[in-house]
This record gives sequence, C-alpha cells and structure tokens, in this order.
Amino acid sequence: MAAPDDGAAGDRPAEVPPDAEAPAAPDDAATEATVPPPVPDVPATADAPAPAPVTPAPSRRRGRVVALGLAAVLIAIAAVLVATRPSVRLTRGLAVVAPPPGPGPLVTSDRPSVPTPVVGTGAEQLSGLVVDGAGLPVGDLSVTALPESAGPKAIAVVAITGPDGHFDLRGLDPGRYRISLEGDAIFTAEVRFVPVPADLVRFVVARQVEVTGTVAAAGQPIAGATVALDSDALFGDRTTTSDAQGRFAFAELPEGNYRVWAAADDRVARAVRVPRLGRGPFADVALVLEAGVAVSGRVIDRQTGAGVVAAVTVTADGDEAPRHLRTDADGRFRIAAVPPGRWSADAWAPGWLAAGTVDFTAGRGEVTVELVPGGIAEGVVVDERGAPVAGAVVAAVEDRIGGREVSALAADAQLRRALGLGVAALASDALPVGADAQFVARGELGVMLGPIPFAPPPGAAPLAAAIVGAAGDPDVDAARPIAPLAIDPAYQATWTTGADGRFRITGVPAGSFVVTASAPGYVAAHSRRLDVALGQVVVGLELVLARGVMIAGQVTDQHHAPIAGAQVRFTPDGAIDGRGAVEVATDGDGRYRAGPVTGVVAVEARAWGHGAFAGVLDTRKVAPGGDPLADRDYPITLVVADAAVEGVAEDPSGLPLVGARIVVDGGASDGRSTVAGPGGRFRIAMLPEGAVRLRVEHPDYPPQTFVDQTGDGARLRVRFGGGLDALVFDHHTGAPIAGIPLVATGPDRARRELTTDPGGRIRLVPIEPGPWRLAVRTPGYVGRSLDVAVGAGDRAGQITAPDLRLELERGATVSGTVRDGVGDRVAGATVRVRRGDDELTARTDALGEFRLRDVPTGTIELVATRGPATATVTLELRPGDERGGVDLTVGAR
Repeated sequence: MAAPDDGAAGDRPAEVPPDAEAPAAPDDAATEATVPPPVPDVPATADAPAPAPVTPAPSRRRGRVVALGLAAVLIAIAAVLVATRPSVRLTRGLAVVAPPPGPGPLVTSDRPSVPTPVVGTGAEQLSGLVVDGAGLPVGDLSVTALPESAGPKAIAVVAITGPDGHFDLRGLDPGRYRISLEGDAIFTAEVRFVPVPADLVRFVVARQVEVTGTVAAAGQPIAGATVALDSDALFGDRTTTSDAQGRFAFAELPEGNYRVWAAADDRVARAVRVPRLGRGPFADVALVLEAGVAVSGRVIDRQTGAGVVAAVTVTADGDEAPRHLRTDADGRFRIAAVPPGRWSADAWAPGWLAAGTVDFTAGRGEVTVELVPGGIAEGVVVDERGAPVAGAVVAAVEDRIGGREVSALAADAQLRRALGLGVAALASDALPVGADAQFVARGELGVMLGPIPFAPPPGAAPLAAAIVGAAGDPDVDAARPIAPLAIDPAYQATWTTGADGRFRITGVPAGSFVVTASAPGYVAAHSRRLDVALGQVVVGLELVLARGVMIAGQVTDQHHAPIAGAQVRFTPDGAIDGRGAVEVATDGDGRYRAGPVTGVVAVEARAWGHGAFAGVLDTRKVAPGGDPLADRDYPITLVVADAAVEGVAEDPSGLPLVGARIVVDGGASDGRSTVAGPGGRFRIAMLPEGAVRLRVEHPDYPPQTFVDQTGDGARLRVRFGGGLDALVFDHHTGAPIAGIPLVATGPDRARRELTTDPGGRIRLVPIEPGPWRLAVRTPGYVGRSLDVAVGAGDRAGQITAPDLRLELERGATVSGTVRDGVGDRVAGATVRVRRGDDELTARTDALGEFRLRDVPTGTIELVATRGPATATVTLELRPGDERGGVDLTVGAR
C-alpha cells in the first residue's frame, strides 16, 4: 500500500473525541491532509506572571506535565466511550463490497473521521481498493475494521487509503468484521460481516458532490425562480430558489446522475441531465426559461362525475421531469407551466383505482382523470379460542407469483410515488426479512433504497449498494410522515385491528386475492382465495391466528467456533413460492432467534467460507411435561470450507494469461475469486471439497467456464471469441439514430446492454461465438430484433460479424375495450399484437380498457384473451396513427 503523505497520519493525535471537529480536508483526495497548528501556551494572568520567553520556570514545566497527563487521561476515557457507545442515527451512504460474496447488509455510520493507522496483533490481512462512482481511486480515507463479536476491549484496526485508493488492514484475527469508510470528501458508510481471510475487496463509496448553475431568460439572470432536482440517488425531488444573480446550488449530494429544471410564473426551463460522478470539478448548469403552457384538470368518479381528492402525477413522453401535486376538495388541479409537448396524467386516491392513464397535449383543453372504486374485504381476526386479536396487520395479496399487494405499506408507497417522494418506508422492519427494498438497476452494481433488510435473501447478488436517508433531514428522509389525503368514509380502510379484531381492506383490484393477517407472537394466517370484482364488497371473513413458537440456537463450525452473519431460513412445509418463510442472520456470537413458526419447517443455513446446511424441524414435538409454546433450541453446524483449487490460466496458444480473473461460479463459495499472477498461476482457498466451477474473465477473451476438482493441477486454456458491429437507423429517413439502448443476448444466457454512439453504431467484442440476438425496445419506435450468427475469430478483438444493419420504424397507438358475451367490461384480459417475430402485449385495466403504444404498422392482428376465450380483429395502421375505440368481445366469462 502506498504510504500516507507525511503529516497525514503520524503528526495527528492518536485519538479524537467523538464530538470534535476534524480539520477540513481539501476536495482533492490525493492532496496531503492539513495538520492543525500546535496549540499556543495559555497567556499570563495577574496571579500567574508570564514566564521568560526563552526558558520557562520549573513550576511552569511541572504545570505542563500535569496538564498533559490530565489530557491523556481524558483522551483515553473518550477512546473507551467511542469503542463502547451504541450506534447512532443513520446518515446517507453508498458502498459496495465485491468480491467476496456473502457480506451482510450495508448500513451507515456517522462516527467522525479518525485517520490514524492502527495495526492489530493477528496474523491475517485484508487488502482492497476504494473507488468512487466513476471508478476513480479515493485517497486519504480511513478504513476501520472492528470484529462483529467485539467486546469492550476490542481493538479497531485502521488503514489509510493511498492516492491509488489501496489499503491494507494488518494484524487481523480470522472472523467477520464491520468495515467503516470515513473521510471528509465522502458519505460515511459501513459494510457488515466482511470475512477475513478474504480475496481482494473493492469498496465503491459516494463522494459528496454539488450541482450549481444559473437561471436566465433572454440573457438576463432571473431571481426567485424555483429550481428542482431529482435523481435515482435521492429520495424524491429537492427544490431551491435562485438568488439575485440567478444562481442556485444543491450541496451535499451523493454521486449520481441528476436532472435539473426550473420554473418562474408562466415560464419554464426544460430538464437538463447532469452527471455528477468522480471528483470534479464540474461545470455550472445553465437553465434557460422559455414560455410554458399551463396544465389544468380534474380527477372524478367515473360513475357519478363527482370530484375526488387525489394525488396526481403528470409525466412527459420524453426526458422531461414529471410533476407531482394534490387536487383540491373538488378534485381540481393546475400546473402553472410545463414545456410544450405530449404528456400523460395519472391519479391515485385511497380506495380508488385509476380507469387508465390519460394522454394529452399540454395547453389544449382540460384534462380529466377518471377513478373507479375498488373492491372491499371485511372481516375479523381471532385467536384459536375465538377471541378477537388486537394489533393484527392485514393485507390482500394477489394469488399469483409476483402478484399485487393491497396493504397500508402499499398505499403509503403509492401516495409517495404519486407525490414524488421516496419509498424507503417499504424497507422497514415491517417487511419480511429479505424483501425487495426497491432495487434499482444502475450499471453492473445496482442501488437498493434503504434501510436494508438485515439478512439478504439466499442467492442475492454479491454486489449491492445503499442510499439511506438521514434521520431528521427534511430533504432526504423518505420515511418521514406525510400529510394523508382526505378519504371518503365509504372507502376508509382499517389496516390494523382494534379491540374488536375487525378489519377492512379497500381499493382491491379485480382478480383473485388472498387476505393475510399477522400479529406479534402468532403465525400469519391466510384466507381462502377470493375472486373480487370492481366495487364488490366481501364480508364475513374470519382469519384465525395460531400461537407459534420461536426457534433459537447458535451456528458454529465443526470446531465449535461461532459464525457471525450466517443466514438461517425456516420455510413452512408446503409453502408456495416461499410464502411464510422466516429468515434471520446470526449475531456476533453466532446466535439467532426466529419465528414464530408452527408445524414442520425446512431449515437452511449458509455462510461464506462454509458448506451449506439443510434440515427439517417438527415444532409439534414436545418433551413430556414441556411447554408447547417454549422456544425450540436448534443448534446448527456449518463445516469450514478449507479446500483449495490452484493451477494455471493460459491463452489459446498455451502462453500464461497473466491478469485473468478466476471466479468460482455457483455453489457455497460462489463469487470467490483471484487474479492470475506470474506464469498465469492462481490459487483460491476456502472452498468445499470436490468439484468446482471456475469462470475465467479477461478483456481480450469472452468469459469462459471450466469444471475442475479442488487441489493442484487445474489448467484453464481459453479460446478466441468473436465480435459484431451494427448500425441502427430510421427506416423512413435513413438517418442513424444515436443514444438508442439495445440488449444483446447470446449463448449460455449471456446478456449485454449497449447504447448506440453518435453515429448510430454499436460494437460488441469479445463475445462467445454462436447465435446472438440484438433487440431494441425504445419509445417512439416499433420493437425490433436481429438474429446474428457470430463466428469464432483467430485473434483477440476480431469482429467476425461486421456491418450489421438494424432499421427502426415509427409505430402507431391502439386503444380500446375488451368485453364479454353480455357486454360487460373484462378486467385483466391480455391483448396481443403480432407481426412476424414482433409481439407487443398489454393487460386491460379495471374498466376493461387497454392502450398499446409503438404498435407495428401495416396489416396487424389484434388478439384479446381471457382464459379459454379469445377475440381477434385485423387493423391497417400507418406510422404515427392513433387508433382508438377498438372493441373486442371474448365471450362469456
């Protein structure tokens, strides 16, 4: 590791009290950190005459010794308090660890930066690299490792990243650690349950960036303009106001891609994409106001025409930012100015369902958004004796894999989305462990909107990231309460039972649903399947909650050493799609407590560096005279994976493939990796005994897999790949189309995402030889695909399928209604358009209506399906057509 610059660590105090402010570091992480100047002597007073300027008096020297001794004691006490104090409020953070697989959830920490290297007394070392969102190294950060099972006397091992972002944590004992990354230029982050020993780790942190700029019109700065900003790195929008010089600034932002726009009275500045990745510096954003158009409308009950209080989202067809607002008591809304063009409006209100999204041209008439009442389910939750259960939480879940959920959390999320706010509340402890907390794809990493569930689900990708809202920050705290919408008493829901155990679920879409109830100390209950129609009221439901038992134990290895961060999962016998499963992670001492569960459950446990465990537990079995509700003790042993595979990686000619990455692909050690060194030799330790699947990655060759046995002698010789390039152009104009996203799929489920360059071209190399498909699905054009046979080359980087052409044509829009044989509207019907290999599908909404965009032109066949019944109509379409009022009758239900 590159040593820190002089003065960056050695000249600083050994400890800093937790509330002390560290000196500000410069923005450039490679620059030498500043060092505070020495503290001057206390000036003389009348009672204590000043000493001579050159030689202090003996009493003065004794006073200094006493003061220094007292300061040392105070610092030692502060250090103990820092080591033993509980965790504090969350701050925003972004971090990724990869590889090895299996670290626990990423959480945040707000401890102050203490860049003082500390070496432990153990024999192990953890090395790694810290980079920012642009992949550039971040220097002058403190990387702290603290054992998960740390006691009050545990020593935190600290390293400082060099200018190349590299660090070495020396002197660690084997085990699991929490790794903290701190520095003035980044958002502090912490990664849990990182194993030691481990492969080289890579942390991706978020720098603190800012977006600044000006608002102007006709070349003159505009004061008082409202400037807004959004990003997938934030919870909701942020707003500010331009100053007298037209300037604005958004500070303390995490790295990401932002979108900025502005408005002032009836003028508006179009949204501008603003990437903020890396260290900067970044140029100002220039927002230019132009004449906007007003959007006004009303949200109504489709049956009566009465206004409905709702949250409205107005979205542009292009890259313009959406607008979010609430209606008044009569359902009316108005936006003073938006850029001209095509927009769509949608609305949400508790207990109601949208009849469909309304497309319109801004400034041309009033927009009317129609809502229809959803179904209602009412009943009571009781225990096994028939007594009402208070505090039970109910929900309605669609009876299919990945089905919709109607619950208090889902309603809160819908309101937040409609108002442009964050949805982090969905990732709270109220969700099952391992639930999807709003995963958002971002390149090859992805982002998870936090807080993160404690135990990630089995098979979760080893690369993960988190952005967590800071408690009390009104701009980013997505879990803060928001003002609810006024609700018509007829659609008021009761999501949590009172003393009478009664519940009421409103806003249920048409379809098949199951009502669930859960309460502390009880096993979740499920109703029979309910077929709910729009506006239907289902009454008389009774859900019986049974008392369950808790399962507790300790996970250890075969040497009885505790395993921290092991994932333990209990699945009820006969559960469909894992429904009702309980999953936890062990603490620093390897202990866990899970439940409640009842009956027979399947038990699974896994931990990095260990073999997997599978077993069965019958909770109904109780020792004679035992308490049937007492905790069940269930210890688990995971065998340490202490085998290794080693060998050599070679290129097609048999020469050493130095720098190739060798990755374990699948199994208990999935993701373990190393890099081939001199002579192409590699070694991966801590593997289960037996066969291991290895994937070889190198920039000159496509990824290739090999199956070998643990031990010595593995020889991995890669082969040449192929490549392709293609031109994407408009069928009508012949002009190349820049910035079009494509998806390439190939052998062994290979998938690559690409974007056309300014000349409309894409280049994909190296790839596995064989059949590949290029597919385009982009707004405004008909989806197209191109099948290509890619041959193998005889040298690295060779294009074997050159000069491919993929032409796109403008599509049409088709909308209409699906009815049954008696003329009733059919919800949930599937509508398909097929022409050749191209197929476009949609589902009818609550009112049986559908809308298909980017439909192929020419003679097309429109097919509607509901169960065994179908209906077909043939249409002639031209590019840009908007064909409405298409009716399809699928027969009796």
